[in-house]
Amino acid sequence: MQLRFSKTGPLRFLSHHDMMRLFARACRRAALPVRLTQGFDPRPRLVFATALELGVESLDESLEMELSQWTSPESLKRRLQEHLPDGIRILETKLLPPRRSGLRPVEMTYRVSPPGGAATLELTAARLAEFLGRSELIFDRPRERRVQRLDLRPSLAGVAVDGADVVVSLQPTAQGAARPAEILSLLTGRPLAETRRWPAVKTSMRLAH
Repeated sequence: MQLRFSKTGPLRFLSHHDMMRLFARACRRAALPVRLTQGFDPRPRLVFATALELGVESLDESLEMELSQWTSPESLKRRLQEHLPDGIRILETKLLPPRRSGLRPVEMTYRVSPPGGAATLELTAARLAEFLGRSELIFDRPRERRVQRLDLRPSLAGVAVDGADVVVSLQPTAQGAARPAEILSLLTGRPLAETRRWPAVKTSMRLAH
């Protein structure tokens, strides 16, 4: 079974591991027949398409769960939603073919709202074209005890201004996906500590085999 859901409001500060525990607990409370993993510590078979960055809202997340007996998508949606907190809303549930590899994200689109609007950043068409035309976008990603130097260009599918917002489209790579705040830091020259504070919403996620 595949679920598409949104995560908004204060719950945007819930970590990925907390989300996994939240859905596992909701499945138990709803008495859903979710198949468990094998081993000493069995857990519900729940697979998220991607881990959402902390502090980012999303209007389109994906979760796959394996069931041990037939449950209609409508019943699962209703029963599970009753045990989820405000801020998590199930948008769609649908059956998936058995014994298939999971869907993976191939493109994710974010809408970022800089303070004062995108006009304050002077992102002209020429500036955006020059940025997208670069062969490399080298970024030093801070880690706990080191700095990881990455080329974010393979992950950038597009960037554009739409009204007061900046729309960033990203695609996963072997190194993982870039983050909107990282792209905007390179694009604007603003420090990452600043662009991280700009409100961001994942508006869509395209999945494929």
